[in-house]
Amino acid sequence: MFFKKLYFNITKNYLGYNTLQLKFSAEYTDSSSSLSFSGLIKIKRDSIIWVSICPALGIEAFRFVLTNDSVKYLNRISDEYYLGNYDFISGSFDIDINYKMLQAILSDELFTYPDFEDIEDPKQSFNVKTDSIYYVLNSHKKRKIKRHIKKGRTEDFITQTLCITSEIFKLSKVYIREYESNRILNIDYFDFVNVVDKVFPEKLILSAVNLQEEKKLDLEFSNITMNEELKFTFKIPKKFQKVEYSNF
Repeated sequence: MFFKKLYFNITKNYLGYNTLQLKFSAEYTDSSSSLSFSGLIKIKRDSIIWVSICPALGIEAFRFVLTNDSVKYLNRISDEYYLGNYDFISGSFDIDINYKMLQAILSDELFTYPDFEDIEDPKQSFNVKTDSIYYVLNSHKKRKIKRHIKKGRTEDFITQTLCITSEIFKLSKVYIREYESNRILNIDYFDFVNVVDKVFPEKLILSAVNLQEEKKLDLEFSNITMNEELKFTFKIPKKFQKVEYSNF
């Protein structure tokens, strides 16, 4: 009964949008580079995510359109385009990802990893604990994790932790670990503000760590608008050349 009430309170505080628009500024860092840029994200729920990236002077350099089964990409700097699947996104951050997971991350909503599922009854997936700040949802108990590690049963073993800020019932932290490959994904949400009658984070930090390096994306949102009529244009100029994922 406790968990059903908790889940109800969490989902009740989702942004009830059909369309969502987010202006953002961002910084990306890895072991060899650091990039600052701004842009615009537009989402039509369960349908399409559209992203425009402008490194400087408000001039678009890159555009992405993502649907449930495809990824499209325009590079206006090199006059190239890409039509493919989520291997491009997954490879960039060294973590398996799909449309529903990406939409959930950008919308600050619950999700399960690696297979996103409709978690209307996530009690089947998570154990719940509380502390002074969070409701903590763990996919595995500590003793089960220790047992897997002790017996060397780490193939396909993945753990996930979700931290819900108890005061506002919002997802604030996500921690995912793949033990076999020793990959870790951290997601943190900060600076919650009022959007219509809900609250939403103005800051999102995503960090993907493996044995070689850490890749970090720091997003700050502004001008958050909901349920406006949006256009999701994606037109490939004739002079652009098609590239494959291996070329990126």
